[in-house]
Formats: sequence, structure tokens, C-alpha cells
Amino acid sequence: MKNILIGLILIIFPFLLHAQLEEPKGVTLGINGGIDADLNAYYLIKSVNGFTYFAMNPQYNIAVDASKSFSKKVRLRIEFKYINEKSGMNLTPDLAVYGTHASILVSYVGSNLHFDYLVYHINKFEIFASPAITYERILSYVISTYNLNVFNDINPPRKIAGGTFSFILKYNITEKIGITLVPEYTRFFREFYLYNGKPYERLSTNLGLEFKF
Repeated sequence: MKNILIGLILIIFPFLLHAQLEEPKGVTLGINGGIDADLNAYYLIKSVNGFTYFAMNPQYNIAVDASKSFSKKVRLRIEFKYINEKSGMNLTPDLAVYGTHASILVSYVGSNLHFDYLVYHINKFEIFASPAITYERILSYVISTYNLNVFNDINPPRKIAGGTFSFILKYNITEKIGITLVPEYTRFFREFYLYNGKPYERLSTNLGLEFKF
């Protein structure tokens, strides 16, 4: 994680250095929320007991952020996010006493460091490209069945890091208030469940408000 953060700083440093030639343009505060779709979360194949897992999409997230502009095109933004991840599990007939399926609810809190770059601007409409580094820690883990032994080997990761890329589509209602639509893709640096063999991924679409000061 340290090496990744250093690499990100080296990439964005030339942009920030150039941006210092222009007058800083202030700060923003934002709030947004939306839906997520997980890819490659729990087991991707049947377990030895015959049951299978599947993502229960859509899921959701809620976030707040703050940014500092270094020019008309460049800004750094820190984001804090709550993520609700939910998966289902089909049970085998011998577990029918517990029902035909179960669900696993995992909540994370995350912090994201974004580098926003303005790629398009016309009248009140703006589009930012936004690569980021994300780091999430588990907040809670709830299983909706009494048969806890079934889930002994699928504990979710307690912390997980990844890279994110999003576009911020912003319409400025006034000089100080804007509406944002943010499609986002996240690829984590490890599997959600170690034996999956594929990195954990997430697709998100958020709608929010941004306030400029």
C-alpha cells in the first residue's frame, strides 16, 4: 500500500507543480450515494458441500468528500465512504431445515484519495477524470442463518486496498452548488475470498451534490 501511494504521488506531482502557476480556486464539499455491483466476491465455483454463492445486486454506498483545487483543471479530493456488500448462498437439501438459501451482509468503511482532472467544460457542465487509491476496513459482518458452521471458511477480508477510476459528470446549478453523477470502477489488489483466483471488483453509480467555497 505504501509503494502504491508513493507511485500515485509521483504521477500527480508534475500536474500539481504546474497548477501552482495558477491561482488556487478554492475547496468543495460533497455528499453522494448510489448503487454497487460486486464481481468475483465469494466462491466462484461450488464448494465441497455443494452449495454456491452469488452477489445480491444491487448493493449501496454513502459517501462524503472534500477537495482542494490547485487550478481550473486540477484538484485533490479525499473521500470517506460506507459500503454495504451482500451475498447469497444456496443451501444443499441436507441443510433444508435452515431454508433453501442464506445471506451474508458485510459493511465496510473506506477512504479514497482522488486526483481529479477536468477533461471537458462547456457552460455549466463539467467532466472530471478521477483515478484514485482506495482502502477499506470491515465494520460489521452478519449472517442470516443459525447454521454458523456452514460459514466457517468464508470470513471476508478485514481490510482491502485497490485502485479506482471514475468520471465525475457535474452540472452547476449555481456558482456554488452542483449536481454530480459518478460512474466508477474499482479493482482490488487481492481476491475477496483467497481461493477464487480472480481479483475482487466493483461497479458503482452515485448521485450527489457538491458545494463550492
